[in-house]
Amino acid sequence: MNCRFDICELINIVFGGIITGLVASFLFVWLSNKFRECIDSRKYRYLASPKGTECDWICYSMKNENGRIRGDDPNGSTVTISHEKGNILNIRLKQENGRVWNGKLTMTNKYVGTLSFHYENEHEYGFKDVFIGEESEDGKSYDFLFLLGKGKDYGNELIRREKTSR
Repeated sequence: MNCRFDICELINIVFGGIITGLVASFLFVWLSNKFRECIDSRKYRYLASPKGTECDWICYSMKNENGRIRGDDPNGSTVTISHEKGNILNIRLKQENGRVWNGKLTMTNKYVGTLSFHYENEHEYGFKDVFIGEESEDGKSYDFLFLLGKGKDYGNELIRREKTSR
C-alpha cells in the first residue's frame, strides 16, 4: 500500500488538530478559572455586610497583658465588609476618634489572609495578617476576623459580628 503525504494532509494536521487543541485548552483554562472564582466567592460572601448596612462588625482591642485575649468591651471602632470577587474582600474601619482606613483583604486559604490598608486623607499605610473563624459566647454564635498587627504600633484587634444564616 502506497501512502502519499501531501500539502492537504499538512493543512488538516495544522488546522484540524493543533489549532483545535489550542482552542480547547484555552477554553478549559478559562472555564476552570471561572469555576474557581465561583467557588471562592461563595466561601467568603457570608462575611460581607448586607447591602445598605454600614458598620455591622464591632471591634475589640486585645488585653494589654496578653495580646491574644479579647478585651471585655468594644473599642468603639466599627467595620463594613464588602466582597469584591473571588478571595478578595474590602474592609472599611471607622475608629472612635474619627479616623477611617480602607483595606483590601486577600485570602490565601480558607482561614488566613493578608490585609493591606491605608488611612483616608493621610499617607499612612500598613499590613495585618488576618485569621477568620467562629466562636460561641453566651449561647450566641459569632463570625470573627482576628487582625494581627505588623510593624509600627498596629496592635492586634478582633472584629466580630453575630453569625448570620448562610
